[in-house]
Amino acid sequence: MLTGNVFHLQQLKRGRDAWNSWKATNLIRPDLKGFNLDGMDLSGYHLDQSDFTGASMVDCNLNEAWLCWCTFFGTQLNNTTILSPNRESYLGDRRLLGVNLRWSTFANANLQNVLMHGATLEGVRFHQCDLRGTDLSECEVFGISAWGNKIDSSTKVDNLIITGWDEPLITVRNLELAQFIYMLINYNNIRSAIDTLTTKVVLILGSFSKDDKAVLDSIQSELSELDYIPLMYDFEVPKYRNHTETVSTLAHLSKFIIADLTNPRSIPHELATLVPLLKSVPVIPIIRDNQKPYGMFEDFKHSKNVAPIINYNATSTTKSLVQAIGKSARAKIDELHED
Repeated sequence: MLTGNVFHLQQLKRGRDAWNSWKATNLIRPDLKGFNLDGMDLSGYHLDQSDFTGASMVDCNLNEAWLCWCTFFGTQLNNTTILSPNRESYLGDRRLLGVNLRWSTFANANLQNVLMHGATLEGVRFHQCDLRGTDLSECEVFGISAWGNKIDSSTKVDNLIITGWDEPLITVRNLELAQFIYMLINYNNIRSAIDTLTTKVVLILGSFSKDDKAVLDSIQSELSELDYIPLMYDFEVPKYRNHTETVSTLAHLSKFIIADLTNPRSIPHELATLVPLLKSVPVIPIIRDNQKPYGMFEDFKHSKNVAPIINYNATSTTKSLVQAIGKSARAKIDELHED
């Protein structure tokens, strides 16, 4: 078990004024790893640059504390309050008030039911944290990084401020999209990248047995040479994400879909979901060695977004196959646009 500096813990327990004076005099980085700080009143403490890795801080009072550049790896912070009590009566820029957590890192931390309404979270990282029931409303989140966190309907994210100090206030209501929305607003290359995705992405679906995957790998390589962005989705890889949801998300980004019907495995389910849902995205079916498509594929032969099956064999070159796929895709795109 990680253990911090016992002397630092002793100083912490002397009280706020003594701690703040000692910290200002010694200019240290407090090492409070692994300590049990449950229920402590740490309001107004200057805790910047502290390492709370593995510490338990359940039901702590961190109101008006200085918490920038802190480390919270695996820290238990549930039911803690991190507030600035005078916010409600303040009439100026909201970003000038609030607990300062700038550039702190939370990873695998328990932040359930934490109150940090209006905190300054500029440059803060939330990675795989439990944020259920957490109140992040009106926090300043410019430069935030948020990945893989547990968030539900009880998480409050109203009016998150995504703009910097010298910019007009812009607010959003989604923590994990905050950084993306800011980049979308401010960077032309991001908007251009999104446009590129919808004009160049090709989703490749099929069997991922050894022989079949070799063909799909070759198709992917050839498409890259033609300046497409081929995405090959192996349905056996994701273990914690909904398979249908993932395929649907990728399909929405795609210019067209290549569906290899050879030795079908997940293809019947994928096409049953995608063909009716994405009527403007062409599906180009291919099959090897004159195999017969699976029985239910007959249902898609009259779907406007499904092209005729392209047959190929072991002697076919990948280049000729991809040329045939491209020709079929362009024809189907033109046909769909005419409608």
